[in-house]
Amino acid sequence: IHRQLLTLSRWKIKRTLNVCMLPFSERSCDQNKDFKRANDKYLYYMDSELRHFPRKKKEDYLKSLQFISEIFCQKTNKQACYRISAVYYNLIMYYAQRNGVLLDGLIYPSANTGAAGMNVVLRKELADANVIKPDYVLMMEMIRDSCDPKKITFDSASEEVIPDTVGNFHF
Repeated sequence: IHRQLLTLSRWKIKRTLNVCMLPFSERSCDQNKDFKRANDKYLYYMDSELRHFPRKKKEDYLKSLQFISEIFCQKTNKQACYRISAVYYNLIMYYAQRNGVLLDGLIYPSANTGAAGMNVVLRKELADANVIKPDYVLMMEMIRDSCDPKKITFDSASEEVIPDTVGNFHF
């Protein structure tokens, strides 16, 4: 991709969001200190709070979390990995709701950054209920240098827009 339009937005959050995090990919832990810290805390939790679990069961549980975290990081075979990650997200959200757990979304490693970045997916209902609300929107154009594909610039492609009271905006 040499040119791509992007919509950037800033959101006001009216309450603390309760999100699940997938910090179990080795690649993401190597490249992102926040994933590493979350992974270390989770491993500590497993060792201290789940000490009564059989060792093999804890190992299998951790391997499954590492596997799904790696699926979210995959840049190859995107269609299959997207389907698996979408099913995982929907199952997590379904079982959280079914068990009375308020879960607003998921933080996962970014495939497009080679697992270094963080992506967040939130439930649509948060915007519908005005728990999150956009307060600033801007179109940007990503331009990749034809001589050096690693060199990317971002230029404004619109004026900044402040959404109306219901969140609508026009460029």
